Amino acid sequence: MNRFINRYGTLIAIAAGIMFLFFGMIRSVSFFTYRSTEAVVISYEEEYDTVNETLEPTAIVEYQVDGKRYETELDDYTQKYYVGKTVKIKYDPNDPQKIITASFVLPLIQIGFGSLCIFGGIVGLANRR
Repeated sequence: MNRFINRYGTLIAIAAGIMFLFFGMIRSVSFFTYRSTEAVVISYEEEYDTVNETLEPTAIVEYQVDGKRYETELDDYTQKYYVGKTVKIKYDPNDPQKIITASFVLPLIQIGFGSLCIFGGIVGLANRR
């Protein structure tokens, strides 16, 4: 196993970094192109995740766009959400069913972690030679 990590670890780090950077950039573009509105948490459920063997919480929110009501699952549930809580969201103007929470923290984390992985992988490659 150590041999595999020594041989391919830097390439895996760079590939993972590119992936995190890519998804962070997509989410940040969505953050700036989606429109803001408020949604209300209308239900809370916990589903059993058989892979991680844990209960995964999900929240369903309701919101209005141009007088039409929508219900969809919140993309990042946290313990601070509860039934009846108002949450700031952003929706895709072309498809109001697609939403993200109005927080720029996740894209920053993804971009930062991706950049760190790429940098670490490049440093690892340079040190191997």
